[in-house]
Amino acid sequence: MKEGWNWLSYTKWATVRLEFMSSDRHIIGAYEARVDGSNRVTTALDSAQPMKLKSVKQYSSEPFNQSHLALSLATVATDF
Repeated sequence: MKEGWNWLSYTKWATVRLEFMSSDRHIIGAYEARVDGSNRVTTALDSAQPMKLKSVKQYSSEPFNQSHLALSLATVATDF
């Protein structure tokens, strides 16, 4: 591993940007958010019988503030 084994215990998150556009190009924009782990849930990883349950990380997203999103929408709109 590039960062060493301690990396597995570090807090991690991702910043994502999803751009969208209607087929007639009248609606163009982007959604930006920070995604990080929030809790753990117990789930079956597949439908095999007997089911084996496992604890997996659950994720949540938090949108950036509206002024940042408005700037992003204007930027995306001028790219076309």
